[in-house]
Amino acid sequence: QTWTYLDRSELYMTNLQSGEFVLEVQFKHQNIGWTEGARIQITVSPYWWETIWFRALVLMLVSVLITYVSFRINGLIKARKRQRTEHLLAELRSRKAQLNPHFVFNALNSVRNFILVNDLSQSDQFLTTYSKLMRSILDMSNKLLVPIGEEIEVLSLYLGLERIRLGKSFEYNVDVDETLDMHELKCPALITQPYVENSVWHGVAPKGEGGQISIQVQDIDTKIRIVIADNGVGFDQHIKNENSFGTFIAQDKIRLLKKTYDFDIDVSVKSSVTRGTKVNILLPKIKK
Repeated sequence: QTWTYLDRSELYMTNLQSGEFVLEVQFKHQNIGWTEGARIQITVSPYWWETIWFRALVLMLVSVLITYVSFRINGLIKARKRQRTEHLLAELRSRKAQLNPHFVFNALNSVRNFILVNDLSQSDQFLTTYSKLMRSILDMSNKLLVPIGEEIEVLSLYLGLERIRLGKSFEYNVDVDETLDMHELKCPALITQPYVENSVWHGVAPKGEGGQISIQVQDIDTKIRIVIADNGVGFDQHIKNENSFGTFIAQDKIRLLKKTYDFDIDVSVKSSVTRGTKVNILLPKIKK
């Protein structure tokens, strides 16, 4: 700073901030000129609340507090979201249970017809497949995720049952990529069933004879692609299909899974009249 002239032997410095300073002093008396300046090193120590370690501690505590509060808020939001989603999924399961009562009616009616024509072998085969399918669906009904192997097994049972019921008017095949671990990798339970059901009821059944349904499970890097294709009557995609209640419920379920569990699920449907329908379901590789 600028020089300060004093006529006394005390110097008060009350406004210095913490840090390192140099004090230079010169002396002059009557006819004696100014002496050479004497330099004095001065260290002003900070208060404890001004120290770096204290500020670092405060910053760390504030960071921990913010992180804790953020986790708590995020946990509460997720808990409420999951609670709401579980409630909605329960409603979806309830709607699914009421969705196709004609399936049970038609199945039992088919058994009755087999018995009436004394086709005991077909009746026995039908009832055996039907009981396996019902047991599998009951096991999966309360699960969010199931191994892909179980999902494919249920589809095979369902298609086998429908093929018997429709007088073997269609054929089906299931092709699974050998690189996939069908027991370790999981998918949302019964996510594919409504689309396979549509292939049967609204695709190959109206066709009468020569129906074909193909299911492919493919390994696509970090994704799993399930392709459900048929050569049925198809439909005009520009016209709303009022019979596809199952797919509407599946779409609601996919939307909830995306929103709540961050599952990246994508479904695309392509169809044309008389040329069949193709459904692509893209799933993440889930190992939870």
